[in-house]
Amino acid sequence: MKYFFPNPLSQLNLFTCFALPNPAGYFLNPSLLKIFLLLAMVVVTTGKTAAETPDEMQIIHAWQLRDLYTRKQSVETDTMINSFQIHNPVFQRNISSSYLGNPGLAVMPDFFPDRDLYSDFFFIDHFNIYLHQPQETKYYNTRRPFSLIDFSTGGPRGKNTKILDMLHTQNVNPDFNVGFRYFNINSDGQYQHQEAVTNAISLFSSYELDNYQFHTNLNFNSARVFENGGLADDSSLYNREFDSEDHVVRLQNVRNGIRNNSFFIAQSWQPFLYSLNDTLPETDNSWLQRFEIYHVLFFDQYKRTYEDNNPRPDFYSEFLIDNTNTFDSLYYRSLTNKLMLELPEFSGRLVSFGAKAGIKNELIKGSYNILPDTTFIFAPGEIEPIDFTITDRRQSSRGSNALIASARGGLGDVFGIWGEASYFFQGFKSGDYDFQGGIGFDFFEGKNRSILETSIQQKEATPSMFLKSFSSNHFAWENEFRRIGQSSLIGSISMPERNFTASVNFNLINNYIYFDHTANPRQYNDIIPVVSASAKKDFSLGRFHSRSIINYQISGKQDILPLPDISVYHSTWFERELIAGILNMQIGFDAYYSTAYYGYAYQPAISQFYLQNERKLGNYPYLDVFINFKHKRTRFFFKAEHLNAGWSDPEYFTVLHYPRSELMFKLGVSWSFYN
Repeated sequence: MKYFFPNPLSQLNLFTCFALPNPAGYFLNPSLLKIFLLLAMVVVTTGKTAAETPDEMQIIHAWQLRDLYTRKQSVETDTMINSFQIHNPVFQRNISSSYLGNPGLAVMPDFFPDRDLYSDFFFIDHFNIYLHQPQETKYYNTRRPFSLIDFSTGGPRGKNTKILDMLHTQNVNPDFNVGFRYFNINSDGQYQHQEAVTNAISLFSSYELDNYQFHTNLNFNSARVFENGGLADDSSLYNREFDSEDHVVRLQNVRNGIRNNSFFIAQSWQPFLYSLNDTLPETDNSWLQRFEIYHVLFFDQYKRTYEDNNPRPDFYSEFLIDNTNTFDSLYYRSLTNKLMLELPEFSGRLVSFGAKAGIKNELIKGSYNILPDTTFIFAPGEIEPIDFTITDRRQSSRGSNALIASARGGLGDVFGIWGEASYFFQGFKSGDYDFQGGIGFDFFEGKNRSILETSIQQKEATPSMFLKSFSSNHFAWENEFRRIGQSSLIGSISMPERNFTASVNFNLINNYIYFDHTANPRQYNDIIPVVSASAKKDFSLGRFHSRSIINYQISGKQDILPLPDISVYHSTWFERELIAGILNMQIGFDAYYSTAYYGYAYQPAISQFYLQNERKLGNYPYLDVFINFKHKRTRFFFKAEHLNAGWSDPEYFTVLHYPRSELMFKLGVSWSFYN
């Protein structure tokens, strides 16, 4: 069946950059340039002996787990030259974001369908784009060991940027694959005190037999982020004699620290299906052989710290524990177990249908620091205490149980239907539910092939325990928030041969939670409608190519849920084979634009974007020019980012007081090989 079901998760393809500051004041670091050129020479030379052949294109197969982690969905391993110059993870996923301006710093998508409700540990929601997550892990089956390396480095001392992304995977035998991925950001940033260091390590493996499948991954994520609070005076950008590090910032020596470890297992077993290699006698092909049992285990652990050795009263409105030093720490961990049974799938010539159902258990535990409280212990009849305890942390443990189910089916090659549901019947999340389902049609053949999809989602979710109760040196709250509700209706069309996609989303959000102008959480106890539409189209005319993406959205409550009306991305490039079958070149430009709106401010003490009405943000175009090369399995890009900096008023803010980087030159290389 050629109809493909919707994929709710975007692929995360991380590329790298060579980041240099404004050339008017700085030059290429000669040592780093030599290292980069040496690496480029090595990979080009090696590439000459290993040209890709059609057979090698089939060496590697990659997939992710979908449908409650029970179904494999094939994904591509990206080695294309198109869009290779978009190296920043922020812009690989979204064409417009509220972004603090340096890789590794907090980011939030501007397009509402790309946002999620606050997670149970929402303090790191705006850093997840840089971290390895179990739900986004790719698994592989390879006929040869496969490695992919993306590397960049550059910039003068004090503004150096290094980004490294490494993948290696290989099969131990035809059924058993192991691999690892390592991602690192080490970026000083252009402005003072905005350094970011991120490390993400993922170990993954899969084991597949005829009647048993096993997937696992182990992730270690850490981030150390320096927070500068933004510019003390935004108008200082108008001083053309200032270099970026000359601008005064609001905070110094302030750090956010994040640690996350996770462990994931998904396994399935068909107890009545004998392996082809099994010596036991095989029974007849009855429906029992298609009976399948699934088990999923997911353990997640977080620690977040916030340090300010000299907290300033002009930045923080409250000091609740210590007015000379801030050290806030939070801990959170969760354990989820799912057990599901799949009824034997019915599969005929025209009709197919399968369903699975089961139970899910969640256990969560969290803690945070509070104002120290002393409890005195007295002996009977005594007036003097014999002992005392000091409590400086609050801890909470909770559990929930849910029923889960999913189903999907199809009619020949032209119709598909799917659905997933969960309902919490006991515990902290009792009453929460999430239902989503959709249908799809696959029409026509050849260039006019069209895939129409319609899906709906209805859910209610209990807010995070930290949104209800929280305390730190600068923020404290106790809230009785209601469950958050969201109803969505989504329609989309895709024409693969014509490189065109479009979608329309209708959302109703009930009891929406946001952070107000003081950066405290509030709940809007009514419905907010949000309508959004998106379209993407690629054009080609001879050797000239272009790609356009436009997002349009309307928020029914702009003062509570502010969104830019329109965001646009456009790229045009000229492409030519310099050496037939060996060396390809692209040269072109990328342009980004969003309309003005009262965007967000950012509070580093809780890592949250919050409302502001001080000034409108946006209505500023960003222009990049690039040249890409692909030499067999090696790719290079050379790029001038934000080329138009200085051409007009410096209004390049996407978050209040946080400017985007000025003109930067970037270089990157990617190398894939088999051995």
